[in-house]
Amino acid sequence: MLRDANAVPPLATLRTDVCVVGGGAAGITVARDLRESGLTVVVLESGGLEHDGATQSLYEGTAGGDADVGLTACRERAFGGSTARWAGWCRPLDADDFEGRDWIPMSAWPSALRRDALARFYRRAQQTLQLGAFWYDAETLVAAVGGRTLPLRPERVGTVFYQFSRPPTRFGQAYREDLARARDIEVYLWANLKEIVLAPTGGVVARVECSTLGGNRFAVEADRYVLAMGGIENARMLLASNRQEPAGVGNRAGHVGRFFMEHPHLYGGAVVALRRRAPKVFRRPVEIMTMDDRLGDLPAVVGAALALPSAVRRREGLVNLAITLAPIDRQEAGELTGWSRRRIAALLDSDTAHFSKVDIRCEQRPLASSRVTLTEDRDALGTPRVAVDWRIGEADRADFYRSMELIGAEIGWSRIGRLWMARDDSGLGLAASVLPGCHHMGTTRMSDTPSDGVVDANCRVHGVANLYVAGSSVFRTAGYANPTLTIVALAHRLAGHLVATRTRPIEVDVVTRPEAS
Repeated sequence: MLRDANAVPPLATLRTDVCVVGGGAAGITVARDLRESGLTVVVLESGGLEHDGATQSLYEGTAGGDADVGLTACRERAFGGSTARWAGWCRPLDADDFEGRDWIPMSAWPSALRRDALARFYRRAQQTLQLGAFWYDAETLVAAVGGRTLPLRPERVGTVFYQFSRPPTRFGQAYREDLARARDIEVYLWANLKEIVLAPTGGVVARVECSTLGGNRFAVEADRYVLAMGGIENARMLLASNRQEPAGVGNRAGHVGRFFMEHPHLYGGAVVALRRRAPKVFRRPVEIMTMDDRLGDLPAVVGAALALPSAVRRREGLVNLAITLAPIDRQEAGELTGWSRRRIAALLDSDTAHFSKVDIRCEQRPLASSRVTLTEDRDALGTPRVAVDWRIGEADRADFYRSMELIGAEIGWSRIGRLWMARDDSGLGLAASVLPGCHHMGTTRMSDTPSDGVVDANCRVHGVANLYVAGSSVFRTAGYANPTLTIVALAHRLAGHLVATRTRPIEVDVVTRPEAS
């Protein structure tokens, strides 16, 4: 059922089994999975069914560091969340993205979270995102597109595939009726989280305080709470709930808001010239038919990219990245590279060439200095606004360049073409504009122990027995894959955990407060 939070009796307290804060991809997935589970659910959504400027302004803050992360441009504060702006790119994290990598500090996800452990949830996420079957194996997909790929040695440079939600699944439209008709779910629109209130003894959430921009205030009491507000807002509200815990809820180890990650997107710094036109699947998405064991034949839209295999990255100590090719004409290629027709002919041993601008999507190392903090400025509800300081390490920038050297060397060795890169002033880095991918991750990172992160393998906040976090803020590392598929997979997993543990008593953790240094 959909309700207007402005119509809740003032200062009322709503009672439910599970309170989900946020009506985007993660929050809606959790709520849908809890239908008919025997649990009652309240979903609190800050916005309405459509974009609202006053509500959107609650996102405003300060963005600094290496690039503007798009505090308002990248997100949508309305039912359906940022899926209203999503372009539909889908791919799971690679298997080794979950593993500890010596050259990436603090990179290992909890042992319970590995790619194979998420496989069945990824398959469910495929359906939720209205994709084809869970097909990302390169050999399977190369066969499905007719074997047309670039003739590169796979042990040196691999072909990887994305699936595309076409048109992109807008959760606010696709799943509105599901929640509106659910007898055990109540969605309150225009309901903003003001504060997470702990019980006097600590260790458990007693209630959440809510407010509308119209001035109505009320509370929700639940057995369990799920924060699903996005990679910045999850951290913001934990930090802002600091009346009982001075550093914020779940922040005794000081990790909330730290390790903010994005996917650096590098454009305009590299061009590929090929003797022959790149196969179609590299130039634009193509339709194929996939097969699911339970659902049968499913259509899918896929596109190809190039990436370094795990063994190469491990040998070289590199972060993960992938490159896609965007066809351009000879004039644009000449403007970018400075290559003349004669030089191109000499490089390729051919008078003809087909050009593509290279778009690079990169992983970054988690950095404690890359973070979300609160400012003295407050929004219309009185909540402190955020400052986001996004940092990209010098080691990452060197990795981006080295990775492109390796890919370019293989393209040259195979005699299919050449890759040109613009060097930065040092001569050791890639000169290209770095833009964010609107993928906000890592601010409530997952960990086995409270000293190393914010939530455990079940997405429960360390030291708070009934508080969970959903979304990309729990990512420990980011890979290069767009996060939506993994966000939804983890939300399915979290919902399953809530159902499986619904009859268990809540056990309050005993967490020792760190002594002041």
